Amino acid sequence: MSIRAFVTLLAACFVSNGTSRATSQVVYDCPLCGQKFATTNPDCSRCRFVAFGSTKQLTEAARTQLRAFVASDAYQKALDRPLAERVLLLYQKAQMPSFQKAGVYYSAIAYAFGNPEITPLLESTLSSLIAAESEPLSEFERQSRAILHIEVLRRLSRFDQAATMLATLRLAKSPLSQNFVSALEQEADRLEMKDASQHDWYSAPSKPTIRPLPIATKETTFGLPLNQSPKISARPEGKYPVRMRYAAISGEVAVAVSVSPDGTVIDAKALRATQTEFIDEAVKFARGCRFAINAQEKGRAFECTVAVVFELKDE
Repeated sequence: MSIRAFVTLLAACFVSNGTSRATSQVVYDCPLCGQKFATTNPDCSRCRFVAFGSTKQLTEAARTQLRAFVASDAYQKALDRPLAERVLLLYQKAQMPSFQKAGVYYSAIAYAFGNPEITPLLESTLSSLIAAESEPLSEFERQSRAILHIEVLRRLSRFDQAATMLATLRLAKSPLSQNFVSALEQEADRLEMKDASQHDWYSAPSKPTIRPLPIATKETTFGLPLNQSPKISARPEGKYPVRMRYAAISGEVAVAVSVSPDGTVIDAKALRATQTEFIDEAVKFARGCRFAINAQEKGRAFECTVAVVFELKDE
């Protein structure tokens, strides 16, 4: 399953009446009055109920409770308030599972662009996610709750708490699917950047590739010609600089390496780079490479230049 398909499935847990993306034009069925309305905002044109989240799963008791509140003077006086504020008024006392309520709040955050202060929505989402720990959830829902918990903590700039929870989730005995692992990697990237802004999970960065290209030997103790490229027999995985990856920037660093008689790299130093942001990771990557040593070269050290190429490819 691709990241896009995973996100679609994750959103389905929370948004059954419409979509989590604020720019989509969808048709809603109001669970209170039955009115159908097409709009970019899930605001019922008849009763003014805000149909965020899995409201089709509302119990009859919850519907009765919400109908009474929607008709109340308190709610009618709040109709000119931002949509996000009305969501809090509607759902804080609604009779529905905390996990479902968290989905309602978090879906509403995507529509809060006109309201610069979304902290109350984030705090309410967090409280509901914490309360949902005691609810009987499926394994998919449990993992979804954990990832959203990390996401909300990051959005609230509680980076240390989010990082601790992410580390705990990675060590959990229950295996995570590759799609959940990918979502965690994105959160880890944003935590590393101390990024508390909202992101679209659909716009995951391209797959990073780091590859070494031996381009020339320097002076050697055994007379290798300058245009002969030594062979790399092993290489580390390497790390693509997070900010450069999310900015979709590729680059290259020329690294001078000193190679020991057994093929390991003794020292590495950057000579030039297309962007300085790549230098540290390029040098670390070059230090982790191992060179093939043939019979003629055995027992001799040499130096060469390696081009460490950082590329981004669509998945």
